[in-house]
Parts: sequence; structure tokens; C-alpha cells
Amino acid sequence: MVLNHEMIDRLISDGKLKIQNYDKTSLSPASYDAHLGKKAFVSSEKAKIDVEAKGNLLLQAGDFAVVSTYERFEFPLDLVGHIGIRSHYARKGIIQLSGPQIDPGFCGVLVVGLFNSSPRDIIIPYKEPLLTIEFVRLIEPAKKGYCGPYQEQEDIPTADMEWLVETKGMSFAQVITNLQALSMNVKSLSDSVVTFREDLKSFKTTVTVGLAILTLIVAAFGFLGYFLR
Repeated sequence: MVLNHEMIDRLISDGKLKIQNYDKTSLSPASYDAHLGKKAFVSSEKAKIDVEAKGNLLLQAGDFAVVSTYERFEFPLDLVGHIGIRSHYARKGIIQLSGPQIDPGFCGVLVVGLFNSSPRDIIIPYKEPLLTIEFVRLIEPAKKGYCGPYQEQEDIPTADMEWLVETKGMSFAQVITNLQALSMNVKSLSDSVVTFREDLKSFKTTVTVGLAILTLIVAAFGFLGYFLR
């Protein structure tokens, strides 16, 4: 059963679902919007970014990023979370790369991968609502809660950052920039070809008219010569 906003708020009030930095105004009819947290790692910079200090996160066109949430969660054994990018950013071209589920018993901040698939840079302000979380109640509580490598995480895992650092060749941002430049060059070439064709067509027209006039002149001289001989 998917929980509505009143049920989510009641669970938090009763202490069964714990959300540190909980903001009641971020409740939707059947979900909660989690906010962009303090830390991020972006492929174009290949360095951890202090989003809190900068005030925002810049994702260049084609950038991969790993970000953390401002909220910290503690899920009970009878609750599952489903994560998705808010439609506001999905429409801009942000794609979520991490798994969509939060398992029962999970504790910690959420860390998700993002990809800017658009041809434009996107700025996400610090504490901006970024992820939508849907809460689903299990028919029976899980006998064992989540105990994987991300349990109790408070920061971006080193492995996630190392994967972006070890990426070889041009970054996706550079690829998209180069493709945009190539597209502009192709358009310029296409415009030049169109102009050349128009000039050639005009030249052909001029030559055709000139030949026609020359033919008339030759014919006229021939006609006059006939009568003057």
C-alpha cells in the first residue's frame, strides 16, 4: 500500500519513520521530496564539491554526478521507499542512475547518481527539492533489515568517486560541447552550399540569357546580311 501524506507525517510523528531535517512542506499527496545535500562529486571537475559553501551544484551538459541528500533516513522493517527525480528536473534532462528502491531497515543519507542528458548546463541550488520518495508498506515486516555497504552512510562513498576519477578520454560534457561545435560547423557549411547553389543558379541564368541574346544578335546579323547582299 502506498502511503499518503497524512500517513507519512503520522509515522514521522510517532517515530516509526525517522527523517532528520524533515520538512513537512515538502510532502506531496503521496510522497516526500528530499533535498540536495551538502556534498557532491561531478565528472567534469573530478573533485568533491562543497555544495553548502558554493550555494548550488552546477551540472554541465553531459556531466555525471553523485550527490547526497540533505535528509538522513531510518526506515522501519515494514516500509520500502521508491526514489525518482522530481519532474521539474526530469523535464530539463536530468536522469537518475542509481537504484530506485530504499530497503526496509536502511539508515543514512541517500546517495544517488545523476546524468545531465541535456545540451545545456543545469544549476541545482543547495537544499533544493530534488528527489521524490514514495513510501510503500509491506504486508508483513521484513525479518531482516538492509545490511549492505551503504548502511549508515553519511557521505559519498569513495568507490563512487573513484569510478568517476578513473574515467578515461573526454568527459561527456566535452563530447557534447564538441558535438555542438560540429553541428554549428555543419550548419555553416550547409548555409555556404545553399548560397553557392543560389549563386550558381544565378550564374546559369545569366549565361543562358547571355547566350540567348548572342543568338538573337547573330540571327539578326544573318538576317540583315541576307537582305543586303
